[in-house]
Amino acid sequence: MPGTPSHRADPDEGGWGSGGACCAQVAAADGIDSLIASVGMPSVLVVGIDPHAVPGMDGDSMRAVLDQELSRFGDRAIDASMVLLAFDEATKAQLIAALSRHAWDVVVIGGGIRKTDPLVSLLEQVVSLVRQQAPTAAIAFNTSGADSVEAAKRWL
Repeated sequence: MPGTPSHRADPDEGGWGSGGACCAQVAAADGIDSLIASVGMPSVLVVGIDPHAVPGMDGDSMRAVLDQELSRFGDRAIDASMVLLAFDEATKAQLIAALSRHAWDVVVIGGGIRKTDPLVSLLEQVVSLVRQQAPTAAIAFNTSGADSVEAAKRWL
C-alpha cells in the first residue's frame, strides 16, 4: 500500500539489541506474505552487521539510520526486512531463517560486510547462502546504511 510502511518485525528472530536478526516495525508476519503476494509488492531483504556487535561503533545512532532507511522502503511501497548479523555461532542460522521466510525479489548486502577485509569470509558465506536459499533474488550492494533503497531499486 503506497505511503504505508510495509516492513515488519519478526518477534521470533530477536531484536536490535539482542544481537539477533531484526526488522523494524509494523505487523506480525502472519498473513503478511500472502497479502504482499496478492498485491504484487516487491520485497527486499537487507543483510547487514549488527551495529551493537562492532566495538567502538555507536550502535544506537546506526540503528536510527537503519530504521530510517526501512521507513524509506515503506514510503515507496516496497516490503523490506532487515537481518543484522553479530558474527557468532548463530549467524548462519539467522541468515538462513531470514532468507527462507519469504520469496525475496532483491537481497541487499550491506557495505559493512563487503568493505571490511577481515570479514571477507562472512561476505562469501552471505553470498553463498543467498544463492542457495533465495536463488531467484537479485543481489544488490549498498554503500552505506542510508542508500539501501537505491541499491534495491536498481533491480526492481
